[in-house]
Amino acid sequence: MKTFRVVRLIEETQSGPSQIVEASTPEAAAKLALGIEVVRGSSKYAKPVAKVYWEGGPQQTNMIRFYARTGRVDHQSKGSVTVVRPDV
Repeated sequence: MKTFRVVRLIEETQSGPSQIVEASTPEAAAKLALGIEVVRGSSKYAKPVAKVYWEGGPQQTNMIRFYARTGRVDHQSKGSVTVVRPDV
């Protein structure tokens, strides 16, 4: 599993605007942190709900924007994800 930093771009909760999580994929990390289904992509009209960062190698940081999957909200996390600690 990899370590991801999920930056929440929607309403702030008690966990704060960002979290460090361990997950198998960036999608799983975003789903754990947000509690909703997300999709990758870009849009002129829709606002992203999160940005997920991780290190791909020495001095290489990757980032993906995630958007809410319309019509589907799932508050039960599935898959292999674990919250490590809130980012300070």
